[in-house]
Amino acid sequence: MVADSLFGRETTVVRHGFLFAIGAYTLWGFSPVVWKSVEHVPAVDIFGHRLVWTFVCVFLIVVLRRSLPVVFGLVEEPRVLLSAFVAAVLLASNWLLWIWAVTSDRVVEGSLGYFMNPLVSVVLGVIFLGESLRSAQRLAVLLATMGVVWLTVQSGTLPWIALVLAFTFGFYGLIKKKLDLPAFEGLSLEMSVLFFPAVLFLVIRAASGYGSIGVGVPRDSFILIAGGAFTAVPLLLFGAAARRVPLAVVGLTQYLAPTISFILGVAVYSESFDRARLVGFTAIWVALAVFSVDFLRSTSSERSID
Repeated sequence: MVADSLFGRETTVVRHGFLFAIGAYTLWGFSPVVWKSVEHVPAVDIFGHRLVWTFVCVFLIVVLRRSLPVVFGLVEEPRVLLSAFVAAVLLASNWLLWIWAVTSDRVVEGSLGYFMNPLVSVVLGVIFLGESLRSAQRLAVLLATMGVVWLTVQSGTLPWIALVLAFTFGFYGLIKKKLDLPAFEGLSLEMSVLFFPAVLFLVIRAASGYGSIGVGVPRDSFILIAGGAFTAVPLLLFGAAARRVPLAVVGLTQYLAPTISFILGVAVYSESFDRARLVGFTAIWVALAVFSVDFLRSTSSERSID
């Protein structure tokens, strides 16, 4: 009876964790809807407000979690502070480019970047962490490279939006992995680095007559402020999922976000997606399928050894 009770409790925890992961990546996938709703606002202003209001949400959560002493302790370490600054710049660059892509009708290309991100992370792990690639991983990287080359040849230009999004988030993840800080406290430190420059930028914009928030624009004000919560809530859900489900589950559900964004770009926002682009995307999707199958096999074999 006790064993059955424990097993049932463990199953419930995993089920809840899976739902948290689905919720996080679903919200991230629908982020184009939020930023499209204020696409008449300059991308830099949307970005500035996202930083400010995300900081406010994260700060409140840290206070509720009584984690401020942990954050203050991180500030006292110069190496951690410098790494957090670099991570913050990478994250900010990723957010700004994604917002610009969404408001400039480039959602499909932006989604490609997040499809590519796991493969980029694998390559960065080889280069900077000395990790080795299994045969299936090498095949996946080769297929993805072929897809990028095909898209470049067909369009005449590199899919730079996708590549910059993939590599900025890949390097961001690399720094986070090497720092190994508590997830939410580390994010609060990064947001602290970005908060004051963002506030200064928005004050200058408002003083110059380009403010995007105020009594005269209640709808825009609500959406821009809510953008902070929209950013923080998926992070909370992701953190809750990561503590409850196996890495394989989190790793595979991450494809839900770019899939939703891709469908929105093609079906809702009517962005161009011809046969030439389909070939390039298909090569990258096949690469992800190979990568995912190999990932599941490796994690299952590790569990069986344990």
